[in-house]
Order: sequence, then structure tokens, then C-alpha cells
Amino acid sequence: MDNVWLLILKEALEGLVERLDGPVAGAKLRFAVKKIADDRGERFPPDGVVKWSAFLNSFPDDITVIPHPGSDVLVVPAGRLDLRAKAEAAVAAGATPTQTSKRVRLRSDIFEALTRVPGPGERPLYLPETDAVLWQKAGETPLANAVPFPEATFDGEMTLRKDFADRSEGTPEQAKQALRAALASDGPLRQFTHAIRSYGLIQDWHLFRMAALSEKLRSWATAHALTLKADWLGADESRAAVTPASAIAAMAAGNKRGLVELAGLLTEEDIARISVPLDVVLRLLTPR
Repeated sequence: MDNVWLLILKEALEGLVERLDGPVAGAKLRFAVKKIADDRGERFPPDGVVKWSAFLNSFPDDITVIPHPGSDVLVVPAGRLDLRAKAEAAVAAGATPTQTSKRVRLRSDIFEALTRVPGPGERPLYLPETDAVLWQKAGETPLANAVPFPEATFDGEMTLRKDFADRSEGTPEQAKQALRAALASDGPLRQFTHAIRSYGLIQDWHLFRMAALSEKLRSWATAHALTLKADWLGADESRAAVTPASAIAAMAAGNKRGLVELAGLLTEEDIARISVPLDVVLRLLTPR
């Protein structure tokens, strides 16, 4: 399609994104495209294009179209991962992007598995039978059917933050410079977080990061033939990082932390009913 239509589409979409501070409904974008086209003496729709959806699909490298079953599609610029996260959360929750923007998140144990840089010999595993996450250490008994998560690395975390600092939309140049300086300093992750807070970019960074992690999670699930569960992304209520299933699985693998985690899930009444052998009590009280 002629470049003139790409220019018109970009102008319309960027103007609406700036005004709405969020994804743009397809019908609203169509109206804006037609208005700009009319102002420039262009006939809309272009010759040979019958459907609006076909027009949008002509620019896959420049825009992202998010289907919204039972409602209008949502459109964002291709480079705006933060807006894509808002749109996908809106679709998942059946609400408008502005209603769900603050609830875009991953389940806490999934988030930790994707972002925590593991220690030596340590790795996060997913247990499909119980929908639980287990951190396995070197020497612990391998678990059947356990699926390893993609390994989080310091370099990967740095690259994601550099991508956020270098993005062209939505971030003032002064803030970009501060973020880049933070990443070049000692303790770059900590300094980056400080700069994010100083320039009021916490929500923008959160949405950008969630979009990247959501894509990583989907790719991992597809590669291992796993069904993407509803509470992994965009759920209203958080889920505790420790579950009975994951704690018991850790104990079965010889991980003593599982016992501690399981105790943390008990009520005071449950704990009061536990009988501990005297030799164990003496061992705990004896200085080492």
C-alpha cells in the first residue's frame, strides 16, 4: 500500500494514543484516519480495500492489532509494549484499558521464576500436575514431568531496562539520560529503580516489563505444549508465592526449605496441634 496511507495511519494513531494515554479502539481510529485522509484530499478507503480489518492488516510492522472478542479491536503502535500490555489486560478482563491498567501483572511465583537470577546450581521448575513452581537446588532429586523455566540472567535484565530507556515514545529526554546513567553506574538495577521512581515512571516501566514478560511466558508455554492459565496473567487477586503443592514438592525433592514454607501456610491453631520430639527441640536449642 502507498506510503501516504502509512503516514496517515501513524498520524491518526499517535495522536489518539497521546490524547487517550492508552490503546485505541478500531472504530475510533478509523474515524481519525478518514478525517485526516479527507483533509488531504485522499479517498478513503483506498482503492481495492473493502474491509477496515484488511487496511489495518496491511501494516503488520507498524501497528499491533489486538482482537477483542465481542467488542472492537484495540490498536497500538508496534513498538509500544506498555500499551500492548494494557490492551491484552483489557481483553483478558473484559474491560476497557483504563480500567485494567493498574492490574497488569503476573502471578507472583511465575513472576519470580521469570525474573530472579538463580544462584549456582539452582533453577525454577514448573509442575504441570499441581500448577506449582519449585526452586530446585543442585543435588536434589529430579522430579518427573517438571518443566524448567527460561533462565533469567543479569544481562537479560539489563537489556530489558536499556530497551525501556531507549524507547522513543512517552519518556522525556532528561529521564532517558538519567536511566542510561543509572544503568552505567555501580549497582545498575538498584540505581535504575531509583531513577524510575524519581521521574514518575513506575507505572510505565511496570507495563513495559509486564508486556515483555508476558510474551516470554507465552513463548515458553507454547514451546512446552502447556496451556496458558487464566491466573498466570492479569488476574484481579494475587496468589501467594508459596502453595501447599509447591512446598510438599520441595520436601519430596529433599529441599528443607519446603518444610519452612509449609509451616508458613499453617494457622496458629494448626501449629498448636503439632508434637515435636524432644531430641529435635534440644537440637534446635543447642548452639552451633
